[in-house]
Amino acid sequence: MSKSRPSWLIATPLLVVLLIAAGWSAFWYIAQENAKQRFAEEIERAAEAGRDLGCTDESWGGYPFRLTLRCSSFNLEYDVADGRSEFTTGAFTVVALAYKPQHVIAEAFGPIAISAHSGETLQFTTADGPTRASLIWSLSGAEQISVLAENISGSLSLPDSEAADFTIASANIHLRIGELDDAGNASVETVARIDDIVGIAPPIPELENDTLEIATIQLDGTATDVPLGGTGGFSERARQWQRDGGRFEVRLFRVDSNMLNTQSTGELTLSDEGHIEGDLKTAVRGFDAFLARLSEAGVITDEQARGAEAILIVLGQAAGDPENPAIEIQTDVKMGSFYFGPFKILRLPALF
Repeated sequence: MSKSRPSWLIATPLLVVLLIAAGWSAFWYIAQENAKQRFAEEIERAAEAGRDLGCTDESWGGYPFRLTLRCSSFNLEYDVADGRSEFTTGAFTVVALAYKPQHVIAEAFGPIAISAHSGETLQFTTADGPTRASLIWSLSGAEQISVLAENISGSLSLPDSEAADFTIASANIHLRIGELDDAGNASVETVARIDDIVGIAPPIPELENDTLEIATIQLDGTATDVPLGGTGGFSERARQWQRDGGRFEVRLFRVDSNMLNTQSTGELTLSDEGHIEGDLKTAVRGFDAFLARLSEAGVITDEQARGAEAILIVLGQAAGDPENPAIEIQTDVKMGSFYFGPFKILRLPALF
C-alpha cells in the first residue's frame, strides 16, 4: 500500500503559481506607475517647450499584460510661424506591452482636426477604424515612428473660401531616427506614401471644374541635423535646423495624377526667412495633354501651348522610354516657390 504524499508537496505548485502571480502583479504595478510618471513628465516638458497637451478623462489599465492610457479626447496646442495651432482627436488610446514598454501603439478616433492660427482647418476621420501610430523608443529617445490611416474622408477649410471635401484610400508614413549627436541633433529618414486622393481642387482657378485625382504620392528622403534634443516649439526648431545647415535629401518625390505625372530628386533647405529653397531634377510625363487642357479651359491659347511645350523641350531633355516619354526639367525652389523652368507652379508658406 503506497504512502500518501505530504500535504505541503501537494500545495507547492499552487504556492509557486501564487508567488509568480504576486511578483508579476507587483512588476505590472511598478511599470504602470513609471508610465504615469513618464507621461506627466512629457506634459511638463511639452509645456516648457510651448506645447500644451490635454487628455480628457485620463484613465489607466491593461492588467495583466498591457499598459493602457485612455482619453475620451486628446488635444495638442503648439507654436507655428504665425501664432498657435491645435491638433485634436476624439477617443485616444495608447497601449504598450508591460514586458516591452519601448514599443508603443497609439490609436486616435475621429474626428481628427488640425487648426491653424491663420484660419486654415484640416479635419478628417477614418471610416473603418482609428488612425494608428507605432513608436519604438530607447533611453536616448524615439527610434522609429510609423503612422497608418485608411479610408480617410475629410475637409480642408481656408480663409475666405468654402470647405473642400476629399477622400484618401490610405496614408503610410514611416520615420527612422538616428542617434543624437552632442548638439542634440539627429538624421531622420522619411518614407511616405498616400494613395487615391480625390476631391482636391486643381491649383489653377480656371480648372476648378475639373477633378484632380491623385493616384499616388511617394516621398523618400533624409533630413540631416534635425534638432530633437532640448526644448522649443516647431518654429524655434526650424530656425535651429536652418542655422545648423540642415538639409533634406530628396531621393524620390513622385506624384501620379490624372493631369501630370512627376518624379523628382534633389536637395532642399531653408532660407534665413524660413522659406523652402533648393534644386530638384524633375521628370514630367503628360505635359502635352496638360497644356492641351489649359488651352481648352482658356488659360492659354493654342499658340501659347505650343510655345510652352517648345520651351519645356528646350529647357529640359528627353527621359524615359519612347513609349512613355518624359521631359527632365530643373526645378528651382526660391522663397517657397517652385518653378518648372520659368513657370511658377506652387508656393508654400514660410516655416518660421
